[in-house]
Amino acid sequence: MTLESLAKDIATAAKAEAAEIAAAGTAEAAELRSEAEAKAEAIRSEAATRAAREAEQVAREVVASARQANQKDLLIAPRRPRCDAGASPNHPR
Repeated sequence: MTLESLAKDIATAAKAEAAEIAAAGTAEAAELRSEAEAKAEAIRSEAATRAAREAEQVAREVVASARQANQKDLLIAPRRPRCDAGASPNHPR
């Protein structure tokens, strides 16, 4: 075997090994990307669920607060003065 043929064999083997390494790297990158996308989707879904739950809670609290304010207004509303018997509330004596 001559030095030239040996060099060609080594170069061919190196190219084949490089192609294998590149293919393995591409496959690993695809797998990592898929895992990252799945994890990102899970995080997005969890955040959306949490946001919806918090929005529901805030809505309930706003309604409860409005009801409480209405009740308070009714309790402390100015009272009409009592009228004498037979007097109309619109025409005091």
